[in-house]
Amino acid sequence: MEPGPLSLAPVLLSLVLALALRQVLFGLFAGVLLGTALLTPDPHLGLLASVFRDQLRPQLMDGYNASVILLLAVIGSFVALLERSGGAQAFAEGAVRRLRSARQLQLGAYGGGLMIFFSDLGTPLILGPIFRPLFDRAGLLRARLSLILDATAAPIAILVPFIGWGVYIMSLVAQTPPGAGPEAPYALLLGALPFQFYAWLALALIPLLAFTGGHFGARGASQAPSQTPPPEAPAPEHPEAEPQPLHRWQASLLWAPLAVLGIALFAMLGPEGFPFEPLPGADFRAGLAAAYALATATLVLLALALRILPFATLMESAITGATRMTPVVATLLMAWTLADLGNALGAPRYVAETVLADFPVTLLPAAAFLLGALISFATGSSWGTFALLIPLLLPAAASLEGPVALTLAAILSGGLFGDHASPLSETTILAASGAELSTFEHFRHQWPYATVNGALALGAFLLAGAMPEPWLLLPLLFIQAGVWVALFRRAKARP
Repeated sequence: MEPGPLSLAPVLLSLVLALALRQVLFGLFAGVLLGTALLTPDPHLGLLASVFRDQLRPQLMDGYNASVILLLAVIGSFVALLERSGGAQAFAEGAVRRLRSARQLQLGAYGGGLMIFFSDLGTPLILGPIFRPLFDRAGLLRARLSLILDATAAPIAILVPFIGWGVYIMSLVAQTPPGAGPEAPYALLLGALPFQFYAWLALALIPLLAFTGGHFGARGASQAPSQTPPPEAPAPEHPEAEPQPLHRWQASLLWAPLAVLGIALFAMLGPEGFPFEPLPGADFRAGLAAAYALATATLVLLALALRILPFATLMESAITGATRMTPVVATLLMAWTLADLGNALGAPRYVAETVLADFPVTLLPAAAFLLGALISFATGSSWGTFALLIPLLLPAAASLEGPVALTLAAILSGGLFGDHASPLSETTILAASGAELSTFEHFRHQWPYATVNGALALGAFLLAGAMPEPWLLLPLLFIQAGVWVALFRRAKARP
Protein backbone atom coordinates (compact mmCIF):
# COMPACT_ATOMS: atom_id res chain seq x y z
CA MET A 1 0.00 0.00 0.00
CA GLU A 2 1.38 3.39 -1.03
CA PRO A 3 1.77 5.89 1.83
CA GLY A 4 -1.14 8.31 1.92
CA PRO A 5 -3.67 9.86 4.28
CA LEU A 6 -5.13 6.41 4.99
CA SER A 7 -1.75 5.36 6.37
CA LEU A 8 -2.40 7.58 9.38
CA ALA A 9 -5.98 6.43 9.92
CA PRO A 10 -5.19 3.70 12.51
CA VAL A 11 -3.01 5.99 14.59
CA LEU A 12 -5.46 8.89 14.36
CA LEU A 13 -8.34 6.63 15.37
CA SER A 14 -6.32 5.43 18.36
CA LEU A 15 -5.58 9.02 19.38
CA VAL A 16 -9.18 10.19 19.01
CA LEU A 17 -10.64 7.28 20.98
CA ALA A 18 -7.94 7.48 23.66
CA LEU A 19 -8.68 11.17 24.20
CA ALA A 20 -12.46 10.86 23.94
CA LEU A 21 -12.85 7.78 26.14
CA ARG A 22 -9.70 8.21 28.25
CA GLN A 23 -8.94 4.56 27.53
CA VAL A 24 -5.62 4.17 25.75
CA LEU A 25 -5.80 0.38 25.50
CA PHE A 26 -9.20 0.46 23.78
CA GLY A 27 -7.95 3.16 21.41
CA LEU A 28 -4.90 1.07 20.50
CA PHE A 29 -7.05 -2.01 19.83
CA ALA A 30 -9.39 0.00 17.60
CA GLY A 31 -6.37 1.24 15.65
CA VAL A 32 -5.11 -2.33 15.25
CA LEU A 33 -8.55 -3.39 14.00
CA LEU A 34 -8.65 -0.61 11.42
CA GLY A 35 -5.04 -1.22 10.34
CA THR A 36 -5.76 -4.90 9.81
CA ALA A 37 -8.84 -4.03 7.74
CA LEU A 38 -6.76 -1.70 5.53
CA LEU A 39 -4.05 -4.31 4.96
CA THR A 40 -6.39 -7.26 4.50
CA PRO A 41 -9.69 -5.83 3.22
CA ASP A 42 -11.25 -9.29 2.70
CA PRO A 43 -9.95 -11.66 5.43
CA HIS A 44 -11.40 -15.12 4.81
CA LEU A 45 -11.65 -15.90 8.54
CA GLY A 46 -13.22 -12.57 9.41
CA LEU A 47 -11.61 -9.34 10.55
CA LEU A 48 -11.38 -10.14 14.25
CA ALA A 49 -9.93 -13.59 13.60
CA SER A 50 -7.37 -12.01 11.30
CA VAL A 51 -6.33 -9.60 14.06
CA PHE A 52 -5.63 -12.44 16.46
CA ARG A 53 -4.07 -14.82 13.92
CA ASP A 54 -2.09 -12.48 11.67
CA GLN A 55 -1.28 -9.57 13.97
CA LEU A 56 -1.33 -10.38 17.70
CA ARG A 57 -0.11 -13.99 17.61
CA PRO A 58 3.14 -13.17 15.72
CA GLN A 59 3.90 -10.45 18.30
CA LEU A 60 3.61 -12.96 21.14
CA MET A 61 5.75 -15.50 19.29
CA ASP A 62 8.50 -12.97 18.55
CA GLY A 63 11.59 -13.80 20.62
CA TYR A 64 12.31 -10.19 21.59
CA ASN A 65 8.75 -9.53 22.67
CA ALA A 66 8.55 -12.76 24.67
CA SER A 67 11.76 -11.88 26.53
CA VAL A 68 10.36 -8.43 27.39
CA ILE A 69 7.14 -9.93 28.75
CA LEU A 70 9.11 -12.42 30.85
CA LEU A 71 11.37 -9.66 32.18
CA LEU A 72 8.40 -7.49 33.14
CA ALA A 73 6.89 -10.43 35.05
CA VAL A 74 10.15 -10.94 36.97
CA ILE A 75 10.37 -7.23 37.81
CA GLY A 76 6.72 -7.18 38.89
CA SER A 77 7.29 -10.11 41.26
CA PHE A 78 10.36 -8.46 42.80
CA VAL A 79 8.61 -5.13 43.38
CA ALA A 80 5.55 -6.81 44.91
CA LEU A 81 7.74 -8.79 47.31
CA LEU A 82 9.63 -5.65 48.33
CA GLU A 83 6.36 -3.87 49.06
CA ARG A 84 4.84 -6.82 50.93
CA SER A 85 7.90 -7.58 53.06
CA GLY A 86 7.92 -4.09 54.58
CA GLY A 87 11.64 -3.44 54.07
CA ALA A 88 11.06 0.02 52.62
CA GLN A 89 8.76 0.96 55.50
CA ALA A 90 11.35 -0.20 58.02
CA PHE A 91 14.08 1.78 56.28
CA ALA A 92 11.96 4.94 56.22
CA GLU A 93 10.82 4.48 59.82
CA GLY A 94 14.42 4.16 60.96
CA ALA A 95 15.47 7.23 59.00
CA VAL A 96 12.73 9.54 60.29
CA ARG A 97 13.93 9.16 63.88
CA ARG A 98 16.84 11.41 62.93
CA LEU A 99 14.67 14.09 61.36
CA ARG A 100 13.85 17.11 63.48
CA SER A 101 13.25 20.32 61.50
CA ALA A 102 10.67 20.99 58.80
CA ARG A 103 13.46 21.15 56.22
CA GLN A 104 14.84 17.79 57.33
CA LEU A 105 11.39 16.23 57.14
CA GLN A 106 10.87 17.40 53.58
CA LEU A 107 14.33 16.26 52.51
CA GLY A 108 13.79 12.98 54.36
CA ALA A 109 10.56 12.28 52.45
CA TYR A 110 12.37 13.28 49.25
CA GLY A 111 15.28 10.95 49.99
CA GLY A 112 12.87 8.14 50.82
CA GLY A 113 11.18 8.59 47.45
CA LEU A 114 14.55 8.39 45.69
CA MET A 115 15.36 5.19 47.57
CA ILE A 116 12.08 3.59 46.47
CA PHE A 117 12.87 4.22 42.80
CA PHE A 118 11.80 0.70 41.92
CA SER A 119 8.06 1.38 42.39
CA ASP A 120 6.45 4.63 41.31
CA LEU A 121 3.06 3.47 42.62
CA GLY A 122 4.51 2.12 45.85
CA THR A 123 6.18 5.39 46.89
CA PRO A 124 3.04 7.20 48.15
CA LEU A 125 1.62 4.06 49.77
CA ILE A 126 4.86 3.32 51.64
CA LEU A 127 6.05 6.81 52.62
CA GLY A 128 2.69 8.58 53.03
CA PRO A 129 1.58 6.84 56.26
CA ILE A 130 5.06 7.25 57.79
CA PHE A 131 5.58 10.95 57.07
CA ARG A 132 1.99 12.18 57.32
CA PRO A 133 1.84 12.43 61.16
CA LEU A 134 5.32 13.97 61.21
CA PHE A 135 4.28 16.65 58.73
CA ASP A 136 1.16 17.32 60.83
CA ARG A 137 3.21 17.78 64.01
CA ALA A 138 5.65 20.10 62.24
CA GLY A 139 2.79 22.22 60.87
CA LEU A 140 3.72 21.39 57.27
CA LEU A 141 1.07 21.21 54.59
CA ARG A 142 -0.15 17.76 53.73
CA ALA A 143 -0.34 19.09 50.19
CA ARG A 144 3.43 19.61 50.41
CA LEU A 145 3.80 15.95 51.34
CA SER A 146 1.61 14.84 48.43
CA LEU A 147 3.69 17.06 46.13
CA ILE A 148 6.88 15.33 47.32
CA LEU A 149 5.32 11.89 46.95
CA ASP A 150 4.27 12.63 43.38
CA ALA A 151 7.59 14.24 42.44
CA THR A 152 9.57 11.21 43.61
CA ALA A 153 7.35 8.62 41.94
CA ALA A 154 7.28 8.73 38.12
CA PRO A 155 10.00 11.43 37.67
CA ILE A 156 12.68 9.21 39.24
CA ALA A 157 11.35 5.96 37.74
CA ILE A 158 11.52 7.31 34.19
CA LEU A 159 15.25 8.02 34.58
CA VAL A 160 16.23 4.47 35.64
CA PRO A 161 16.78 2.24 32.59
CA PHE A 162 16.81 -1.09 34.43
CA ILE A 163 13.34 -1.03 36.03
CA GLY A 164 9.90 -1.46 34.48
CA TRP A 165 9.78 2.04 32.98
CA GLY A 166 13.05 1.64 31.10
CA VAL A 167 12.20 -1.86 29.87
CA TYR A 168 8.80 -0.63 28.64
CA ILE A 169 10.26 2.37 26.81
CA MET A 170 13.06 0.36 25.19
CA SER A 171 10.56 -2.26 24.02
CA LEU A 172 8.61 0.48 22.20
CA VAL A 173 11.78 1.97 20.72
CA ALA A 174 12.90 -1.45 19.47
CA GLN A 175 9.80 -1.69 17.23
CA THR A 176 10.59 1.54 15.36
CA PRO A 177 13.09 1.93 12.49
CA PRO A 178 15.55 4.07 14.51
CA GLY A 179 15.47 1.38 17.20
CA ALA A 180 16.48 -1.40 14.82
CA GLY A 181 19.66 -3.18 15.77
CA PRO A 182 20.72 -4.91 18.97
CA GLU A 183 22.10 -1.84 20.76
CA ALA A 184 19.85 0.99 19.53
CA PRO A 185 17.10 0.99 22.20
CA TYR A 186 19.51 1.17 25.16
CA ALA A 187 21.74 3.66 23.35
CA LEU A 188 18.78 5.91 22.54
CA LEU A 189 17.49 5.79 26.10
CA LEU A 190 20.93 6.70 27.45
CA GLY A 191 21.19 9.51 24.91
CA ALA A 192 17.78 10.81 25.98
CA LEU A 193 18.60 10.94 29.71
CA PRO A 194 20.13 14.45 29.86
CA PHE A 195 17.27 15.77 27.72
CA GLN A 196 14.45 14.49 29.92
CA PHE A 197 14.04 18.05 31.12
CA TYR A 198 10.72 17.76 32.93
CA ALA A 199 11.83 14.79 35.05
CA TRP A 200 14.99 16.60 36.17
CA LEU A 201 13.05 19.80 36.88
CA ALA A 202 10.46 17.92 38.97
CA LEU A 203 13.20 16.27 41.03
CA ALA A 204 15.14 19.53 41.49
CA LEU A 205 12.03 21.39 42.67
CA ILE A 206 11.70 19.61 46.03
CA PRO A 207 15.13 20.61 47.45
CA LEU A 208 14.38 24.17 46.32
CA LEU A 209 11.12 24.11 48.27
CA ALA A 210 12.78 22.60 51.33
CA PHE A 211 15.72 25.03 51.49
CA THR A 212 13.78 28.19 50.63
CA GLY A 213 10.59 27.35 52.52
CA GLY A 214 8.73 28.87 49.60
CA HIS A 215 5.08 28.45 48.63
CA PHE A 216 3.44 29.16 45.32
CA GLY A 217 -0.11 28.93 44.08
CA ALA A 218 -3.09 27.58 45.98
CA ARG A 219 -3.09 27.02 49.72
CA GLY A 220 -6.72 26.77 50.78
CA ALA A 221 -7.84 23.90 52.97
CA SER A 222 -4.48 22.21 52.66
CA GLN A 223 -2.85 25.00 54.68
CA ALA A 224 -3.76 23.51 58.05
CA PRO A 225 -3.50 19.76 58.57
CA SER A 226 -6.44 19.79 60.96
CA GLN A 227 -8.67 21.14 58.19
CA THR A 228 -7.88 18.49 55.61
CA PRO A 229 -11.06 16.87 54.28
CA PRO A 230 -11.65 13.14 54.38
CA PRO A 231 -9.75 11.51 51.52
CA GLU A 232 -11.80 10.75 48.44
CA ALA A 233 -8.98 8.73 46.89
CA PRO A 234 -9.62 5.02 46.62
CA ALA A 235 -8.16 2.45 48.94
CA PRO A 236 -4.69 1.26 47.89
CA GLU A 237 -4.93 -0.69 44.67
CA HIS A 238 -2.35 -3.23 45.80
CA PRO A 239 -3.29 -4.83 49.14
CA GLU A 240 0.22 -6.15 49.58
CA ALA A 241 1.46 -2.55 49.93
CA GLU A 242 -0.78 -1.73 52.90
CA PRO A 243 0.95 -0.91 56.22
CA GLN A 244 1.80 -3.77 58.57
CA PRO A 245 2.99 -3.70 62.21
CA LEU A 246 6.32 -1.91 62.27
CA HIS A 247 8.00 -4.28 64.70
CA ARG A 248 7.96 -7.01 62.05
CA TRP A 249 9.80 -5.01 59.45
CA GLN A 250 13.52 -5.19 58.83
CA ALA A 251 15.37 -2.59 56.76
CA SER A 252 17.65 -5.34 55.44
CA LEU A 253 14.70 -6.53 53.38
CA LEU A 254 15.16 -3.38 51.30
CA TRP A 255 18.88 -2.73 51.07
CA ALA A 256 20.10 -6.35 50.84
CA PRO A 257 18.05 -7.32 47.74
CA LEU A 258 18.83 -3.97 46.08
CA ALA A 259 22.54 -4.49 46.82
CA VAL A 260 22.39 -7.96 45.27
CA LEU A 261 20.58 -6.50 42.26
CA GLY A 262 23.26 -3.83 41.76
CA ILE A 263 26.19 -6.19 42.30
CA ALA A 264 24.74 -8.79 39.94
CA LEU A 265 24.06 -6.20 37.24
CA PHE A 266 27.58 -4.83 37.36
CA ALA A 267 29.14 -8.30 37.59
CA MET A 268 27.29 -9.59 34.51
CA LEU A 269 26.97 -6.43 32.40
CA GLY A 270 29.84 -4.25 33.69
CA PRO A 271 32.46 -5.88 31.44
CA GLU A 272 30.32 -4.86 28.46
CA GLY A 273 30.18 -1.21 29.57
CA PHE A 274 27.00 -1.08 31.70
CA PRO A 275 25.56 1.41 32.53
CA PHE A 276 27.29 3.94 30.28
CA GLU A 277 27.84 2.04 27.04
CA PRO A 278 25.26 0.65 24.59
CA LEU A 279 24.62 -3.03 25.22
CA PRO A 280 23.24 -5.76 22.94
CA GLY A 281 19.55 -6.01 23.77
CA ALA A 282 19.55 -9.77 24.32
CA ASP A 283 22.49 -9.54 26.75
CA PHE A 284 20.91 -6.65 28.62
CA ARG A 285 17.56 -8.38 29.07
CA ALA A 286 19.16 -11.70 30.06
CA GLY A 287 21.46 -10.02 32.59
CA LEU A 288 18.63 -7.92 33.96
CA ALA A 289 16.33 -10.93 34.38
CA ALA A 290 19.09 -12.93 36.10
CA ALA A 291 19.93 -10.04 38.45
CA TYR A 292 16.29 -9.59 39.43
CA ALA A 293 15.93 -13.34 39.97
CA LEU A 294 18.95 -13.32 42.32
CA ALA A 295 17.59 -10.30 44.18
CA THR A 296 14.18 -11.97 44.50
CA ALA A 297 15.76 -15.15 45.87
CA THR A 298 17.71 -13.05 48.40
CA LEU A 299 14.55 -11.31 49.52
CA VAL A 300 12.62 -14.57 49.91
CA LEU A 301 15.43 -16.22 51.90
CA LEU A 302 15.76 -13.17 54.18
CA ALA A 303 12.00 -13.00 54.78
CA LEU A 304 11.96 -16.69 55.68
CA ALA A 305 15.03 -16.42 57.92
CA LEU A 306 13.56 -13.43 59.77
CA ARG A 307 10.14 -15.13 59.93
CA ILE A 308 8.47 -12.10 58.35
CA LEU A 309 6.10 -14.03 56.12
CA PRO A 310 5.47 -17.71 55.35
CA PHE A 311 6.68 -19.17 52.06
CA ALA A 312 3.15 -19.58 50.69
CA THR A 313 2.40 -15.88 51.25
CA LEU A 314 5.66 -14.86 49.60
CA MET A 315 4.87 -16.96 46.53
CA GLU A 316 1.36 -15.54 46.41
CA SER A 317 2.81 -12.01 46.44
CA ALA A 318 5.29 -12.90 43.69
CA ILE A 319 2.51 -14.25 41.49
CA THR A 320 0.34 -11.21 42.22
CA GLY A 321 3.21 -8.93 41.23
CA ALA A 322 3.69 -10.76 37.94
CA THR A 323 -0.03 -10.61 37.10
CA ARG A 324 -0.05 -6.90 37.98
CA MET A 325 1.94 -6.42 34.78
CA THR A 326 -0.94 -7.71 32.64
CA PRO A 327 -2.25 -4.24 31.65
CA VAL A 328 1.32 -3.21 30.75
CA VAL A 329 1.80 -6.32 28.60
CA ALA A 330 -1.57 -5.76 26.90
CA THR A 331 -0.64 -2.14 26.12
CA LEU A 332 2.74 -3.22 24.78
CA LEU A 333 1.17 -5.93 22.64
CA MET A 334 -1.23 -3.46 21.05
CA ALA A 335 1.50 -0.84 20.62
CA TRP A 336 3.87 -3.32 18.96
CA THR A 337 1.09 -4.45 16.61
CA LEU A 338 0.00 -0.91 15.76
CA ALA A 339 3.63 0.05 15.08
CA ASP A 340 4.09 -2.86 12.67
CA LEU A 341 0.82 -2.05 10.94
CA GLY A 342 1.82 1.60 10.66
CA ASN A 343 5.17 0.62 9.11
CA ALA A 344 3.42 -1.70 6.66
CA LEU A 345 0.98 1.08 5.70
CA GLY A 346 3.83 3.59 5.34
CA ALA A 347 2.67 5.94 8.13
CA PRO A 348 6.17 7.04 9.30
CA ARG A 349 7.24 7.69 5.71
CA TYR A 350 4.05 9.66 5.01
CA VAL A 351 4.48 11.74 8.16
CA ALA A 352 8.11 12.54 7.31
CA GLU A 353 7.63 13.21 3.59
CA THR A 354 4.21 14.89 3.58
CA VAL A 355 2.83 15.93 6.98
CA LEU A 356 6.13 17.27 8.31
CA ALA A 357 7.70 18.13 4.94
CA ASP A 358 7.71 21.89 5.59
CA PHE A 359 7.81 21.63 9.39
CA PRO A 360 11.07 23.02 10.84
CA VAL A 361 12.93 20.03 12.24
CA THR A 362 14.24 22.24 15.04
CA LEU A 363 10.68 22.57 16.36
CA LEU A 364 9.97 18.83 16.33
CA PRO A 365 11.10 18.20 19.95
CA ALA A 366 8.92 21.05 21.27
CA ALA A 367 5.96 19.81 19.20
CA ALA A 368 6.50 16.26 20.52
CA PHE A 369 6.55 17.60 24.07
CA LEU A 370 3.30 19.54 23.62
CA LEU A 371 1.54 16.63 21.92
CA GLY A 372 2.68 14.22 24.62
CA ALA A 373 1.53 16.61 27.35
CA LEU A 374 -1.91 17.02 25.77
CA ILE A 375 -2.54 13.29 25.34
CA SER A 376 -1.19 12.37 28.77
CA PHE A 377 -3.15 15.10 30.55
CA ALA A 378 -6.39 14.10 28.83
CA THR A 379 -5.96 10.37 29.40
CA GLY A 380 -4.02 10.38 32.68
CA SER A 381 -1.62 7.80 31.19
CA SER A 382 2.01 8.53 30.39
CA TRP A 383 2.67 4.94 29.30
CA GLY A 384 -0.27 5.03 26.92
CA THR A 385 1.07 8.28 25.51
CA PHE A 386 4.47 6.68 24.87
CA ALA A 387 2.77 3.77 23.10
CA LEU A 388 0.94 6.16 20.78
CA LEU A 389 3.74 8.61 19.96
CA ILE A 390 7.04 6.71 19.97
CA PRO A 391 6.22 4.49 16.95
CA LEU A 392 5.00 7.53 15.00
CA LEU A 393 7.43 10.34 15.85
CA LEU A 394 10.78 8.55 16.20
CA PRO A 395 10.78 7.26 12.59
CA ALA A 396 9.71 10.72 11.43
CA ALA A 397 12.61 12.31 13.32
CA ALA A 398 15.03 9.81 11.77
CA SER A 399 13.66 10.43 8.25
CA LEU A 400 14.02 14.17 8.70
CA GLU A 401 17.58 13.65 10.01
CA GLY A 402 16.54 15.25 13.27
CA PRO A 403 17.82 14.47 16.77
CA VAL A 404 16.15 11.12 17.52
CA ALA A 405 17.31 10.87 21.16
CA LEU A 406 16.08 14.42 21.81
CA THR A 407 12.71 13.62 20.22
CA LEU A 408 12.42 10.53 22.42
CA ALA A 409 13.21 12.65 25.48
CA ALA A 410 10.57 15.20 24.43
CA ILE A 411 7.91 12.46 24.13
CA LEU A 412 8.88 11.11 27.56
CA SER A 413 8.93 14.56 29.15
CA GLY A 414 5.61 15.54 27.62
CA GLY A 415 3.97 12.32 28.75
CA LEU A 416 5.41 12.74 32.24
CA PHE A 417 4.31 16.38 32.50
CA GLY A 418 0.76 15.57 31.41
CA ASP A 419 0.62 12.65 33.83
CA HIS A 420 2.03 14.79 36.65
CA ALA A 421 -0.46 17.59 36.06
CA SER A 422 -3.52 15.46 35.35
CA PRO A 423 -6.18 14.81 38.01
CA LEU A 424 -6.90 11.51 36.21
CA SER A 425 -3.43 10.06 36.69
CA GLU A 426 -3.01 7.03 38.95
CA THR A 427 0.04 8.57 40.61
CA THR A 428 -1.93 11.78 41.30
CA ILE A 429 -4.67 9.77 43.02
CA LEU A 430 -2.20 7.67 45.02
CA ALA A 431 -0.12 10.70 46.09
CA ALA A 432 -3.30 12.33 47.41
CA SER A 433 -4.23 9.08 49.16
CA GLY A 434 -0.78 8.78 50.76
CA ALA A 435 -1.10 12.26 52.24
CA GLU A 436 -4.80 11.75 53.09
CA LEU A 437 -5.92 14.66 50.93
CA SER A 438 -8.73 14.82 48.42
CA THR A 439 -7.52 14.30 44.87
CA PHE A 440 -8.73 17.78 43.95
CA GLU A 441 -6.78 19.37 46.80
CA HIS A 442 -3.56 17.68 45.68
CA PHE A 443 -4.21 18.57 42.04
CA ARG A 444 -5.00 22.18 42.99
CA HIS A 445 -1.75 22.51 44.95
CA GLN A 446 0.48 20.73 42.43
CA TRP A 447 -0.89 22.30 39.25
CA PRO A 448 1.00 25.64 39.52
CA TYR A 449 4.31 23.89 40.24
CA ALA A 450 3.85 21.44 37.36
CA THR A 451 2.79 24.20 34.95
CA VAL A 452 5.82 26.41 35.62
CA ASN A 453 8.18 23.45 35.28
CA GLY A 454 6.35 22.42 32.10
CA ALA A 455 6.86 25.91 30.63
CA LEU A 456 10.56 25.75 31.51
CA ALA A 457 10.83 22.33 29.87
CA LEU A 458 9.09 23.60 26.72
CA GLY A 459 11.55 26.49 26.50
CA ALA A 460 14.43 24.04 26.91
CA PHE A 461 13.13 21.86 24.06
CA LEU A 462 12.78 24.91 21.82
CA LEU A 463 16.43 25.74 22.48
CA ALA A 464 17.62 22.14 22.29
CA GLY A 465 15.94 21.70 18.90
CA ALA A 466 18.44 24.19 17.48
CA MET A 467 21.30 23.20 19.77
CA PRO A 468 20.92 19.57 21.00
CA GLU A 469 23.72 19.62 23.57
CA PRO A 470 23.49 17.54 26.79
CA TRP A 471 25.07 20.34 28.83
CA LEU A 472 21.90 22.42 28.38
CA LEU A 473 20.49 20.65 31.45
CA LEU A 474 22.91 22.45 33.78
CA PRO A 475 21.96 26.05 32.89
CA LEU A 476 18.30 24.96 32.84
CA LEU A 477 18.53 23.90 36.49
CA PHE A 478 20.12 27.25 37.42
CA ILE A 479 17.37 29.09 35.50
CA GLN A 480 14.76 27.03 37.32
CA ALA A 481 16.26 27.99 40.69
CA GLY A 482 16.17 31.68 39.76
CA VAL A 483 12.60 31.52 38.49
CA TRP A 484 11.32 29.75 41.60
CA VAL A 485 13.13 32.04 44.03
CA ALA A 486 11.60 35.03 42.23
CA LEU A 487 8.12 33.45 42.32
CA PHE A 488 8.45 32.60 46.02
CA ARG A 489 9.44 36.19 46.84
CA ARG A 490 6.56 37.54 44.82
CA ALA A 491 4.11 35.18 46.52
CA LYS A 492 5.45 36.15 49.94
CA ALA A 493 5.09 39.84 49.18
CA ARG A 494 1.42 39.47 48.28
CA PRO A 495 -0.98 40.50 51.06
